[in-house]
Amino acid sequence: MRKTFLHIALLLLGLPFFANSYADESQMNETLVQMVNQLNAMLPLIDKAEKEQSPKSATQFHFESFKDVDGLTHPGLRQDVLAIRQGVMAQINQAPVEPRTVTPIEGDYQERQG
Repeated sequence: MRKTFLHIALLLLGLPFFANSYADESQMNETLVQMVNQLNAMLPLIDKAEKEQSPKSATQFHFESFKDVDGLTHPGLRQDVLAIRQGVMAQINQAPVEPRTVTPIEGDYQERQG
């Protein structure tokens, strides 16, 4: 399950770099909204899986943030999904960049010999 989540996360994190490949920004936003819906659908499944995890199992899946042996805190699955959702929503809600008018450069920048 962790590998699948990581693959999804990498896919989602790469979306802003490919945003320009979409011919229509509204089409991209529709796709991003679908992604947010899928991420929202994951949250109840994460809750269910967390409740089903036996505290006695040899391997514990980190649904919530946790501290490693060095005392560093790492996000759990729920925080990762929420962070990805927040990033996708930020992309959806981003104000479109208006094209600027560029004034032509005037002047002669070549030195002529002769």
